Amino acid sequence: MKVAIASSSDLAIPLISAIAQEHTISYCISTPDKPQKRSGSPAPNSFSEKVEGYEVFKPESSAQLLDILQRKPVDIVVTLAYGKLISKEALSSPPHGWLNIHFSLLPQWRGASPVQSSLIAGEESGGFSIFKLDEGLDTGPIFLKQSYTYDSSARSGSILRELADQAASSINKVLQEVEIGVEPTPQHNESSTHAGKFVTKDGALETSMDITQAFNRYRALSDNPGVYIEVKGVRVKIIEARVEYDNNCLPGTIKVNKNHLMVGFQGGYLDLCSIIPAGKKQMLGADYARGARLVDGEHI
Repeated sequence: MKVAIASSSDLAIPLISAIAQEHTISYCISTPDKPQKRSGSPAPNSFSEKVEGYEVFKPESSAQLLDILQRKPVDIVVTLAYGKLISKEALSSPPHGWLNIHFSLLPQWRGASPVQSSLIAGEESGGFSIFKLDEGLDTGPIFLKQSYTYDSSARSGSILRELADQAASSINKVLQEVEIGVEPTPQHNESSTHAGKFVTKDGALETSMDITQAFNRYRALSDNPGVYIEVKGVRVKIIEARVEYDNNCLPGTIKVNKNHLMVGFQGGYLDLCSIIPAGKKQMLGADYARGARLVDGEHI
């Protein structure tokens, strides 16, 4: 089949080599370049920046997307983290429609951040779904679902890349089913859950949290949009952390020694291994504790 790939994330890059083994990739579709925060100069997203050997179209409107599909017909579009709503006309333009790869076991965690939502909810496993796009939010019928067990300390970024690789390994099986006319399975909407988009304020950790809750939020959001905590009035962004369970821990107190800066929560400590204090560069937590003259046992 003639296939187009639509994405705004480099998580879709493994799809290119996988699909090219059995099908013809006609072109890729991505989102327009966005101005950089500091320079203001337009910059491509991580998908269009890394695509090699294929033309990348960046439509600025639904009408432009439809025009591309009509001028350069393909049999199907495969999308992963494209980030744009697709009009009914664009969805129906390819004979086989659009396939979407979503990082949850639908209908669980429909929406923007399924893996992050799953981790915050304390779930120990997730997976991915490959389904036919319709006009709803991740509501289309499903061709394939595959489960995946999270490593107990894995963060969302590494989980997403593993799921993307697994989805790439499965995509040609689904494309074959599409080609021979296999009907996908409708979703059961009554069991659906929603995964919203997380913003900076969602990354705030409070020492009143249970340590497992705090560590899961770190795992979910430290890669994006970031996780932080206030230490003696200074906002500290947490880059790398470990958990130490201790039922005798006093929430809000810190443990400091030459190798560690640990903050107490309900039921244990979060070891701040690598951090970025406000206005400073990335450093080891223990180095920051020495420079800030933090005292073992004091309250943050």
